Amino acid sequence: MSCPHQVFMKKINPADLKMMRTQGSCNKCDKKGNDLWACLQDCCLYIGCGKCNRNHIELHNQETDHHLCINLDDYKVWCFSCQSSVDSSSSGSGTPSPEEMEVADGREKTTNYKHRNHDILDDDDFLDLEQGLKPRGLCGLMNIGNTCYMNAALQALSNCPPLTQFFLECNGMINENIKHPGLSRNFYSLINELWSRKRPKYIVPSQFLRSVRIVNSQFRGYGQQDAQEFLRCIMDRLHEELKQPIMSYSRVSCDTSDESDEPNHQAKRLLGGTSVLARRRHGQDIEMLCESSDDGDDSRDKDSEMPLDKRRSSAVLDTSDVQIDIEMEEEQTETEKSKHSEKLIANSYSNGKCVQGTKLAEEEVNNKPSFSDKKPESAALTSEGQKTKENKHIYHEDHSAEVIKKTSTYRSIITDLFDGKVQSSVQCLTCNRISSKIETFQDLSLPIPGKDELNVIHAAQCSPLASCARRDDLSNDEKSWMMSILDWVKRWFYGPQVTLQDCLSAFFSADELKGDNMYSCEKCKKLRNGIKLCKVLKLPEILCVHLKRFKHEMYFSSKISHFISFPTTSLDMKHFLAKDYRSSMSHKPSTTYDLVAVISHHGSVGAGHYIAFAKNYISNKWYEFNDSWVSEVSESYVSEVEAYVLFYRKTSEMASKERQWLFNMIRNPQSSVQCFYVSKFWFTKFQTCAEPGPITNTDFVCEHGEINPKNHCRIKDLVTAVPEVVWTHIYNRYGGGPVVTRLDICEQCEILIDKLDRRRDEEVENFKKLYQQFPAAENVDVYCISMKWFRQWEAFVKGREEDPPGPIDNRNIITVRDNTRILKSNADYDQVSLETWNYLNGIYAGGPTFVLEAETEEQEV
Repeated sequence: MSCPHQVFMKKINPADLKMMRTQGSCNKCDKKGNDLWACLQDCCLYIGCGKCNRNHIELHNQETDHHLCINLDDYKVWCFSCQSSVDSSSSGSGTPSPEEMEVADGREKTTNYKHRNHDILDDDDFLDLEQGLKPRGLCGLMNIGNTCYMNAALQALSNCPPLTQFFLECNGMINENIKHPGLSRNFYSLINELWSRKRPKYIVPSQFLRSVRIVNSQFRGYGQQDAQEFLRCIMDRLHEELKQPIMSYSRVSCDTSDESDEPNHQAKRLLGGTSVLARRRHGQDIEMLCESSDDGDDSRDKDSEMPLDKRRSSAVLDTSDVQIDIEMEEEQTETEKSKHSEKLIANSYSNGKCVQGTKLAEEEVNNKPSFSDKKPESAALTSEGQKTKENKHIYHEDHSAEVIKKTSTYRSIITDLFDGKVQSSVQCLTCNRISSKIETFQDLSLPIPGKDELNVIHAAQCSPLASCARRDDLSNDEKSWMMSILDWVKRWFYGPQVTLQDCLSAFFSADELKGDNMYSCEKCKKLRNGIKLCKVLKLPEILCVHLKRFKHEMYFSSKISHFISFPTTSLDMKHFLAKDYRSSMSHKPSTTYDLVAVISHHGSVGAGHYIAFAKNYISNKWYEFNDSWVSEVSESYVSEVEAYVLFYRKTSEMASKERQWLFNMIRNPQSSVQCFYVSKFWFTKFQTCAEPGPITNTDFVCEHGEINPKNHCRIKDLVTAVPEVVWTHIYNRYGGGPVVTRLDICEQCEILIDKLDRRRDEEVENFKKLYQQFPAAENVDVYCISMKWFRQWEAFVKGREEDPPGPIDNRNIITVRDNTRILKSNADYDQVSLETWNYLNGIYAGGPTFVLEAETEEQEV
């Protein structure tokens, strides 16, 4: 019969059931053999004996109210609440049938290797490899009219495992953020087709191309386009369609008596908006550009960070851009680092169990605006070798309140994977004043140095980047005399060999600002000579490197076709990190990258062809993607191609060990009644990223810490259930939160949503009435309202946006001339009546008011 409690039934691997049947015993009386039942509640691992013995499984139901259990002999499912058996085959819960249990033995030997891989792969993938079938992902894309640039870019993105895994696993989040079916929905369909088990030879991406052309008219027609510009376009759009507000998460002690004395760093959004904008300033010293400066410490300025939703392109670090707004307000979105030391983590792996921290200390009021700034609360760990006592109620005895608020900054899978930060600093050589700003990039556009620039880079022993000059794989002493002669002859005919390390050194080297590029010093109030330097503050998970091969002059364009050697493994970015950033890290950050994809361009500026080379993460082999043709190539062949855009993935041996340890804990769990829920979005990043960052359970909970009503109908697609020992480890290791043990819908949010819907209906109805009453005569005063604000209000009342718009802002349609307000020549505005203006202005306020007065009869005469 159909059971309403099947929604609580977890998915079970047939191999796990087989292991329970052969090795399991009752958790109460240790009875083995027949008549054993396993609880099917999410994350509950209880095994109890049946009625033929002491019936501990029914006692477990009475204590925990877990409805479903499965017999380990005949695999029949029983519901205690319905007092009847359940047909698991029609439930879609994933409970295996006896026929499926027969093939469990064939998969058992492959699953052990599964947890040694970087990514979570299905058992079928390993069985396919053993049977000689080609892995998933080897699907071509048909060229539908000079679209090789698109095909190469899509194949490169498709073979970035963290991005692909998100679109394969987190379809619930994609459905949530799509306001209208657009590019992200088509990209989701495309990724699922490329990685389908049907393994088509090629597919036609016409629907995706159509959605791109709707977004950006540049890609309409059949002309040749630039692959890197196409990447920027689709990544910008994916971010816009998938972005969600960053939730401010903090734990406030309930016994705080001086809370009112704390400075208020948060300003609520006007007129009923639920967003909270948190701004603060911080002074982070930057490294001195010249060691000879004596008074430079007194003239250092504060860093300023650009909000995530204010920029979408890569950082442009031209020498002319040196006027820096030091007082820019900053919104902290940087993920905090773990307090665990690597030694302690390694000990926890070697001991085969999680090192449990002491009771979580109560946190003080934290002024940091972003919940991702919450540090792990496991700083007070016991010393090495000292055992700690596990506390089952460690998360419930903490007398503190969880505060979750919505901020005005946004994040998405694109920003989480591709966003990095660089610090651009300029020093005045007269007063030694240093000004700096922080810029966010999604790709590094590297110049290709010439012969003279290479000599400067290699000879700059006193340069701030001298330590990161190009290093050959083999030193001159290790090279044979024959190889040295061949290298000399090769350089004589073809010029000096340029490496990717040379391009990085040229990009991050100090630039002297003089002549036409002098620095406008705010302290000296004059143009001064200066030095500009860039350093990396945050390395992304996926490092996208763009080599500037195309030069566009006023009358002609050209292409640099020089071969640039690049490493396929172990690209180290450590030398380009800011020193202050490295010293402030509580743990050693991962700075090495492995190549996962390359986009190559053959031909000239006006005519050419794009090809992608990518590493399939299932077979761990390299393949060439030439439109609809896919063929296997060697790694040495890939290292010789003419690279245009390179995709590097961050690697971490410690992260691999941690994943392996946690997967073993999930696969062979201890008995646990308590179940914890983790955001599937975050858990997918944990599976595929070297540094997943703090836990983001705010992906599915509301501001009150319960399930958001709009997410409740698909909550199973947004969460992953883990045992308590796993949750304890990842919570102490990465921080974040909040702790979620129940999936109850938030009643407060239901009331607020209902109230907001009534407000929308009321505003629309009143606006329509006032608009119909607007007289059509020409001799009536009309009020101007900005269409930019009006579209935001329209999106709110139609339900496309959750939050109300801010105050009316007419500053973009009017200007002041001779102390008189006039309309701009290209102003985008609409005309409304006095009654309509008063109605909207009475709700949202704002302005300024601008009236187009009616012409009187005397003026007409």
